[in-house]
Formats: sequence, C-alpha cells, structure tokens
Amino acid sequence: MALVVALALVFYRVMDYAGQGVANANSAAVQVKPSEPVSRVVLPGLEDGACMSFAPTNGHVDQTVFIDAGHGGLDPGVVGATAAGHQVLEKDAALAVASRLAAL
Repeated sequence: MALVVALALVFYRVMDYAGQGVANANSAAVQVKPSEPVSRVVLPGLEDGACMSFAPTNGHVDQTVFIDAGHGGLDPGVVGATAAGHQVLEKDAALAVASRLAAL
C-alpha cells in the first residue's frame, strides 16, 4: 500500500492506492500492479528506472508515503494573497507544508 499526498494552496488530495488504478481530471492515469510483491505505480511517459529509490529508514517496509510538494522552478502554481494583501505562491506554501510533513 502506498499513500500519495499532493499538496496545494487551495486544496489537497489524498489518494490511497490499495491495489487499484486511480485517475481523475487533475492527475495522470495511474496503474497499480498488485501482482508484484511490492506494488508499483506506472506513470505514462516515465521510463523504468527514472525514479530514485531509497531503503526504508524506520523498518516499516510494508508502507510507503510519497510527499508531492507540487510546483517549483519557473511554475509558481496558484498565486494568491493573504488577508493583509501579501502575495502567496502555491509553490512556497506547498514546499513549506511538505517539508514539515516530511520532518514528522
């Protein structure tokens, strides 16, 4: 089982992949292959071996959590403002939340 958390300024999505494919208007088609010993998410256009893999750090080998901070680089995502009128970029808010979540 893998839990994917996609963070955004206005909303967030949590998708729990429990051996079934998931797709919606805001995501690429995802196929989970439950016949493999460890479920593998196949993303169209992404070659095998293109992602990095890390050994478990806490002994929990049966669960994986992916934290997707979303936008970055040249794409700021949603541009909003606080009540005081200060500009807020989705990429900054998402990175801050993802960093705090990763530290837990």
